[in-house]
Amino acid sequence: MTADDDRTATSHSGGEPGDDGGHSSRREFLKLGTAVTVGATAGCARFAPTAPPRELDEPTAESRALPTRPDTIFMGDVERTGHWPDQSVPDAVELAWSEPGINTGSHTAAKSSPLYYEGNVIVPGDTGTVHSFTPEGEQNWEASLVPSTRGTHSTPAVVDDYVFTAGYDGAVYAFDAVTGDRIWRTQVADAIGSSPVYYDGVVYCATEFYTPSGGMVALDPATGGLIWEDNRMTNHAHSITGIDVSSGVFAAGCNDGSLYVWDLDTRDFRGTFETAAPIKGPVCMYGGTAIFGSWDGNVYAVDTTSLAEVWRYETGYKIMSGAAVHPDSGTLVIGNHGGELLGLGTATGEREWSFDCEGWVIGSVTLAGDTALVGSYDATLFAVDARGGDERWRFERPHGRVTSAPAVHDGDIYVTERAVLDGEETLEESGYLYKLTAA
Repeated sequence: MTADDDRTATSHSGGEPGDDGGHSSRREFLKLGTAVTVGATAGCARFAPTAPPRELDEPTAESRALPTRPDTIFMGDVERTGHWPDQSVPDAVELAWSEPGINTGSHTAAKSSPLYYEGNVIVPGDTGTVHSFTPEGEQNWEASLVPSTRGTHSTPAVVDDYVFTAGYDGAVYAFDAVTGDRIWRTQVADAIGSSPVYYDGVVYCATEFYTPSGGMVALDPATGGLIWEDNRMTNHAHSITGIDVSSGVFAAGCNDGSLYVWDLDTRDFRGTFETAAPIKGPVCMYGGTAIFGSWDGNVYAVDTTSLAEVWRYETGYKIMSGAAVHPDSGTLVIGNHGGELLGLGTATGEREWSFDCEGWVIGSVTLAGDTALVGSYDATLFAVDARGGDERWRFERPHGRVTSAPAVHDGDIYVTERAVLDGEETLEESGYLYKLTAA
């Protein structure tokens, strides 16, 4: 392995110097480990070769003591079902506040999504900065990733005040949710466009190399040590890993058109399922199937044990959006590049309804109770009834492309947008974080 390693506890927070936020045990634990720091340059330059990541035979004692599942994560759970059953959406919304400068680049991949965690609205941006705001819009802290051309498009996984994220610098990071302090940084690839997943004392993340090729790594949550890696993918892996705990597998898609599947207990490779074009979006695990879209225009459901196709639905358009599942109605909701938001039966893949979002839908769907929230290239956030596809409301204030999945907490909605260019310059009134509240 030629990847570099840089694990430090460098602070980039809004707290007072010397304030450990009540986490002295973690700070003391980290002081016992070996840290290697390397310099970095902006842009596409690679790190100078240093020591490879510290390799571990198994997770450390502190990592094994962490909860089995994350406290919050992109798409709601490790299965990436996108369903938040305890949340609900108001009948009408208005703008509470907005924050500029979150996303300033125009790269078309879906942007990072906000997460709510114990009074923190955690928002990564493509500037390479992870922000934390209060629900009132005041900044708690901000933390920087090593500069790279696209910052981060990764949405974190959070457990026990660890915030795990990744960047286009090819590193996986852990920050402290209370202070914003960097706990560790581990270089594992040339770039990462995926989001990490935490489960049972291990952080998993899909990776990318210049070749092009890609892989999957497993890291120790407390130290960033490398537990396992498999670099068998034959192209970049932007896709976001889903874990099927009941079937004992985890899987991610790849730009080579394949879904790669591993055993959750042994991490042995189980095999692939082939499509005709890149798989760029999240992999949703539901009912023993992996559900995902491909740029070949199809939504697939694949048996996670046999890796056989259960069904497919042809949309005729590329799909980057991640599916969300409404378990009560047995409906999955997913968008496509044709501007359609589709409701499909989880068992058969048959279309139950469709809704016109009037622009590409490349971000993933958030299901809050019975309402599907999704943004479009038409600079609009839509609220749609997941049971029948009827519009509940739309928010048209955004000036940028809405490509993140909204976060919902206590009826409030947080969503970011992608910046757009006016000639060669970023349009100033785009790239915001918005908070919506009941009108």
